[in-house]
Amino acid sequence: MRFVPRGREDLAPSGERAKVVANLAALRTLRAIQSRAAGGEDGAGTTKERAVREGGAATAGEQVV
Repeated sequence: MRFVPRGREDLAPSGERAKVVANLAALRTLRAIQSRAAGGEDGAGTTKERAVREGGAATAGEQVV
């Protein structure tokens, strides 16, 4: 499945609070992936984590928090 942005909000959140929330979610995802990789797991991540890495939400319209 290919991510197709529906608008600016799909590419980058607007507003200071939304940006902070998105950045914190990205950091949590990164730490979870690094933790799994360090623990000997494959580090591929969940569907939601892979979608975040690829630049989109896990499903259309879903906010990743």
